[in-house]
Amino acid sequence: MPQKRLRALVLMRRLAQTAWRGFRKALNVSWLALRDRKVGLFPKLLGIVAALVGVAPIEWIPGINPLLLVGAELVLIPLLLAFAWWLVPKSVKLRLEEEARGRPVPWAFLALVAVIFVAAIAVDTWFDVTYPGQDAASRLLAPYLDRFE
Repeated sequence: MPQKRLRALVLMRRLAQTAWRGFRKALNVSWLALRDRKVGLFPKLLGIVAALVGVAPIEWIPGINPLLLVGAELVLIPLLLAFAWWLVPKSVKLRLEEEARGRPVPWAFLALVAVIFVAAIAVDTWFDVTYPGQDAASRLLAPYLDRFE
């Protein structure tokens, strides 16, 4: 039994390390791409729009369908990011990926991203507390939640 737990812990540690390396590389590529002149303005703007779609409190717009919100999160954001990355020339992509490999984490950029997400969560929480039950998801789930009360 302890042997299986040890294997599971070693596997979990390897998975965490692999995930961290991938995250660090993606963060470095993003940071380097934002600062590189050869990437171009349009891919950068698409990336910024994708990030804003992810953190904007869209569910508070009256008349928005909650399924549209899920579609925006699961489909629109990855499509915008993929299109932005597709617009970057291949030689620049390869150079950025090579440059990003093994670099330390850009902590200032990570802090900026974290602040944006925390601010978005704070705004959404403020709306939830101030106007309870009025967002699109609450209206969609209300009939199902009423069954449990």
